[in-house]
Amino acid sequence: MDDSDKVITTVMAAEHLHPSTIPEEFTYQSVHGTAQFKCSSCKHDWSSHIAWANLDLKKQRLGKRWMQDCTRCNEPTAPSFRREEWQTMVKYAVNRCKELMSGTQKRTKREINIKQQPPHKMELCEKCEHRGSPCWLPRETV
Repeated sequence: MDDSDKVITTVMAAEHLHPSTIPEEFTYQSVHGTAQFKCSSCKHDWSSHIAWANLDLKKQRLGKRWMQDCTRCNEPTAPSFRREEWQTMVKYAVNRCKELMSGTQKRTKREINIKQQPPHKMELCEKCEHRGSPCWLPRETV
């Protein structure tokens, strides 16, 4: 079990969420946070305030880290989240899952506060490409 999975297990235990109690429709949670990237090809590094990961709460593991292409060489690069940021992201996902299970939260899109400019170039983001729209905007606004 890698460190990111250990955080998921620890947060779920602290929040009293057992994998066997999670209905299938709430198993997968998508969360975003600030991440660092370092290209393995050209060693260029950068950060993004909007980087995404999918969690599988039933299996208590990180399912997918959405890549961003390097701005220098276009090499797809996975985000790296600092431990504190990752814990915050996991806690958000766990609490959202609990609220969905209890019926206290509707399936609404969270607001992402971006200042003047987008957090990254759409054409370099795997999630933006997958969606066909900016990953930082709720689907209904695009």
